[in-house]
Amino acid sequence: MKRNIRDAAVTLAAAAALTLLPGCGEEAVRVGTLRGIPALLGPLGYAPTASLSVSAPVDQRPQVEHAGDNIRTNLFFTTIVVTHWERRGNYVTNDEVASPMAGAELHEAMIDALRTANVAREVVPSGEAEFSLETRIDHLYATHHAVNSGTVMVMEGRRDTHAAVGSKSRQYAAYGNVVLTAKLVDHRSGGARVIWEEQLVGTGQQPPGKNYKAAAQTALREAVADALATLSVRVGAALDRIQRGPTGPAYTIQGLPPVFLIERVSRYRSFVERVYVDTASGHVLRHEIGPNADPALARPGEWLLSRRSPEGVVLTPEAYEGYARALAARYDLRTVDDLSRYHFFGVRAAP
Repeated sequence: MKRNIRDAAVTLAAAAALTLLPGCGEEAVRVGTLRGIPALLGPLGYAPTASLSVSAPVDQRPQVEHAGDNIRTNLFFTTIVVTHWERRGNYVTNDEVASPMAGAELHEAMIDALRTANVAREVVPSGEAEFSLETRIDHLYATHHAVNSGTVMVMEGRRDTHAAVGSKSRQYAAYGNVVLTAKLVDHRSGGARVIWEEQLVGTGQQPPGKNYKAAAQTALREAVADALATLSVRVGAALDRIQRGPTGPAYTIQGLPPVFLIERVSRYRSFVERVYVDTASGHVLRHEIGPNADPALARPGEWLLSRRSPEGVVLTPEAYEGYARALAARYDLRTVDDLSRYHFFGVRAAP
């Protein structure tokens, strides 16, 4: 009888403890979707004259990103009345949670982002065009790491049985990860000449929480939006450079540009920070850090109005001057020690 009571106590205590662990139950999560991904960048000041065809992305993700991977629970029983459980590992989104139609939905979101950024005169999903964009999905998933563990101990007293439960848990943030390989092809001469190819990365993050699957879904959508914003800037800049030249349109600024770019050199001149700013609101749209190819670019730590447009076009001295004058209506831009470079001091104070 005592053994039966003891075993029942162990079973009940373990079951009660497991139900109290954060994240142990299966959350009610809707089927994932990449529809309605917001375009982070609006018109970027291009003067497009060419047409662009966007092919459906080729999905070459590893199998684990299709099948997914769950955090598993391990139970350890001993011959005495002690039970230990542990849940440790990554939850990786599968096709059902990420999106059953990832390729088609990503294709739609890609076209919407390129059209919103105004990178070409016409952006079509298929058909004849002067340029075509080909993409490959190398990675598209989200992860959430969790550590939960506990121990149930049943102690027999002289007259009755006592169960003691000890548990601890730790939830980590959810991260979205997207890696796309993009290739721009020129068809103007009747052939297929690759003029630009790059691997683009998008990331997203959500704070830790009990509903880790929903957090992973949101982080993945953020990562897709991030990757498509980079794609829009890179494709637009490549097309813009191709179309410029002796017979191409000049880079002119009419009124306030929608987005401007500031940059600064790090303390030891080893890297450059570039920040894309929405002109109307002053909000930071993107923050990039990359290697510094020119150690003499500027004094370390000082923010400057970049000589490049947000699309990557190097401005002539006349265009740079017009760029600064247009922005000076709202932002504090001053020459300090170099008449050819404008220092950035934030939003202009109200009079």
